[in-house]
Amino acid sequence: MYNVHRNKNIGEVAELPLITMVVNCHLWMTYGYATDSMFPLLGSQLFGEIVGILYNIVYYRWSPEEKRKRLRKLYAIAFAVWCVVSLYVVLGVSGVFGQTKSEVGTSLGYAGCAFSFSMFASPLATLKHVISTKSSASIPINMCTMILVSTALWTGSGIVDDDYFVAVINIVGVLLSGTQIAIYFMYRSGKVTSIELEAGKNASFIAISPKGEVHGMVIVESPAYYKPMPSPLVSERV
Repeated sequence: MYNVHRNKNIGEVAELPLITMVVNCHLWMTYGYATDSMFPLLGSQLFGEIVGILYNIVYYRWSPEEKRKRLRKLYAIAFAVWCVVSLYVVLGVSGVFGQTKSEVGTSLGYAGCAFSFSMFASPLATLKHVISTKSSASIPINMCTMILVSTALWTGSGIVDDDYFVAVINIVGVLLSGTQIAIYFMYRSGKVTSIELEAGKNASFIAISPKGEVHGMVIVESPAYYKPMPSPLVSERV
């Protein structure tokens, strides 16, 4: 989000992980309340929810006008889910549904696990684009890394506390975030692919931008060698 704010442009950062982050944290925060896990569960998820809201404010601030209409719809849906969860907790612990506080916590645990699957898997929707373009710019690598570390720690916490809702969903989180990170490094900027190397056998010059992106080549009959050259895009901007 710092880069988005600094560049005043959202680039290829996806909105769905940011939006689901807020709702997911709210679900697990209420689960922590219903199961009397004030710390670390409730406290950490409250902090995550606040940070997620701030992320979305920055994201919306620098989104183009044509994208804001879609964002407002997604925010409306997320807020509706937020309200339903909050209302269920208030009425549930009050005995309106004939459930004990512990049973409310169990229901929230199932709901939290289901929603967390969508949160962890939502960045995977961009992987088709990553593979087709051979660029991992759309993968939020910092977020994926933090999710990997966080879910690994929460897996340990869930096992120690015999909280299988927390343990199971975070094991899935470790696997999914690890997959995203692996694909990010497979297609990270500056990585020369085997296709490009094969093409280089018949090329004497390959124009390479400062970021290592191949923009074009000149085919000649002489033995091939590689020579870094300024990107045509750079010369056009000067």
